[in-house]
Amino acid sequence: MYLIAIYDNNSANIDSITETIKITLIEHCVKKISIIHISDYGHLYLSPYKVSDCHLFLVSLDMPNSLDFACEVSKKSPFCKIVFYGKIKAEMNDLFSCRPSALLKAPDISESLKDWLEDEFKESPQTLNIICIETKKAQILMSVKEIIYFLSEGHYINAINVKSELNEHFKCKLDRIQSMVSDCVFVRIHKSYLASLLHIARLDKKKHMLVMDNGDMLPISDYYYKDVTAKIRKFCPLEL
Repeated sequence: MYLIAIYDNNSANIDSITETIKITLIEHCVKKISIIHISDYGHLYLSPYKVSDCHLFLVSLDMPNSLDFACEVSKKSPFCKIVFYGKIKAEMNDLFSCRPSALLKAPDISESLKDWLEDEFKESPQTLNIICIETKKAQILMSVKEIIYFLSEGHYINAINVKSELNEHFKCKLDRIQSMVSDCVFVRIHKSYLASLLHIARLDKKKHMLVMDNGDMLPISDYYYKDVTAKIRKFCPLEL
């Protein structure tokens, strides 16, 4: 799920931005998008997702307390990308203290937003995506591009990260994880494995195994083998 918050009360802006986001992200294989519209600074802790849990926060500089809101989100989340648009009324130093990722130019905000999103997604599909898992004890945030694979063991999931100290273990179904991520990035290879196409080192066709870039060897079941090889041909720079 790709989470976006828009702080604006201009319905024309909101409609235009929402349409641009949906069209652009769908083009980049983002299957699920949730967009929150906020018209009041007091809605910082908005249900069902807090703004600081979003991947992208679009802030109209025409709104009251826009910098305060953006800075608050910036402090709370290392993941959320903040994008400003509208007329600049504050000092540039104050503006950049919120660590914005972009300042969209008027009058065509939608076109500027589309160009920025295209640049963000240019290197690999869903580079920005963060998987958010809510458990009874904590909220787990994982960067999609850093996950090598997910392994299902009973009722629990092991998320294997490029940094082993960031591996996660939590209660969840693999089907649910698969529904949250892009099939341009992850491929189901077995009833117990969901592998990242970004971290495949090679395919062992004789043994029907994927060798991941951390050295782990993952089994590919006969049921998924044809789909796996098709995805590798399409999205991975590997010779099969």
